[in-house]
Amino acid sequence: MQCHSAGEYVSTSTSFPVKEFARNSEFCYSCHTQRPPNHKADWLPKHKGVAQEKGLQNCFVCHDINKPEKESHVTKTYCNMCHWFGENEFGGTPAGSSSQETGEEGSI
Repeated sequence: MQCHSAGEYVSTSTSFPVKEFARNSEFCYSCHTQRPPNHKADWLPKHKGVAQEKGLQNCFVCHDINKPEKESHVTKTYCNMCHWFGENEFGGTPAGSSSQETGEEGSI
C-alpha cells in the first residue's frame, strides 16, 4: 500500500482492511487524525458530494459513525454529530435517538 501523502510504500503484512490498518499503525494515524488540506473552511457544504462520489468508506478511515472511544485513533469529528445514521446503516445510532424521530434516514 502506498502512503498517499508521503508517497512511501507501507507494508501491510496483515489481513486487516485499510481502515483497521490505518487506525492501528502509528505511521498512518499520526496523519489521519489531522485535518487534511481539502477539509478547509468551505468543506462542510462540499462533503456531501465528495462522500457520494468517493463513497462513505473513505470517510470511515478517519471518522467513526458514533462518538469514538477516548483511546481510539480517529478524529473527534464523527458522522452522528450532525447526521442521524440508523442502527442498520453502517452500524451507527446517535446516543438516545433514532432515525425515526427525525424522519431522516441516513442523509448525508
